[in-house]
Amino acid sequence: MRKSRNRRLRSLSVLAAASLVAVAVPAVANVAAQAATGCEVTYTVQNEWPGGYTASVKATNLGNPVSAWTVGWSFSAGQQVTNYWNADLTQSGSTVTATDVGYNASLNTGASVEFGFNGTWNSSNPAPTSFTLNGEACDGSAGPTEDPTSDEPTDEPTDEPTDDPTEDPTEEPTGEPGQGGDGRYQVEALTRGVTVVPSGGGNLVSWRLLGTDSSDTAFNVYRNGTLLNSSPLTGATNYLDTGGLRMVCRTRTRPTT
Repeated sequence: MRKSRNRRLRSLSVLAAASLVAVAVPAVANVAAQAATGCEVTYTVQNEWPGGYTASVKATNLGNPVSAWTVGWSFSAGQQVTNYWNADLTQSGSTVTATDVGYNASLNTGASVEFGFNGTWNSSNPAPTSFTLNGEACDGSAGPTEDPTSDEPTDEPTDEPTDDPTEDPTEEPTGEPGQGGDGRYQVEALTRGVTVVPSGGGNLVSWRLLGTDSSDTAFNVYRNGTLLNSSPLTGATNYLDTGGLRMVCRTRTRPTT
């Protein structure tokens, strides 16, 4: 048997000697065994003769990168491993375990490692039907390579609405002097003709109904964003504000609906 320059041949002293049986040499078997998420293993019988054979095993990591690996399988017809290379092999009964030899320990995603061995067989030499890589059965499919929790949003929305619909307009009144008393009041954006005049101990806020308003339209009166009336005003177009500075507070009205 030829040895490649990089091969490390070792003997399994605990294995039984090969028994020679005169049988027809079967065709070379090339079986791609597939059995757990994250890996794929190809088992190839490269050479076979009566009672013995040479096989190679190629393991491909389809999952996350690993820094060490162990490939396992079981024989079904009493085959025995005699020597091996590019991996450390141990056998217990029908179960074989192959581990890395340091220089080939790391396997990135999609990377492969290949090792080989010589073995003996008796009446038949079927290929193993299932393999594992680091305890995971190899079925030739790639499993998740990332923690699914990493897909969860990490940023909480931080933007708060900046416009409060109850706030007063920020623009200063631009009415002409005399309009609304001292020029601090103007016709509101709702065009309801809001005016404020001093009356008694406060300010009388007045407005008008639009042609589209019904007679029972209800209004609220605000001074600098503060609601003045305790309940909506219906059937009225004025309100006496006794709590504000005379002719200084900015007052507006708006429908409740």
